[in-house]
Amino acid sequence: FFGEMAFLDCAVRSAEAVAATDTRLCCLSRHRFDDLAARQQALSARIFEQFAVAIAHRLRTADAELRALEER
Repeated sequence: FFGEMAFLDCAVRSAEAVAATDTRLCCLSRHRFDDLAARQQALSARIFEQFAVAIAHRLRTADAELRALEER
């Protein structure tokens, strides 16, 4: 995923992504997601769960990197 923080808090994206090879992307706006969530609650819950897992992983990685910098 990328853009999930902006998707969740409706703020401006904090990062960019550049594909190193030919890539197919799926774009899901928050507006279209909200429409989908009204009809498919289980699917929308699964998407939010995946966002939470991705964000937790990135936060743990950032935390480890900060600790490594402090130890220098």
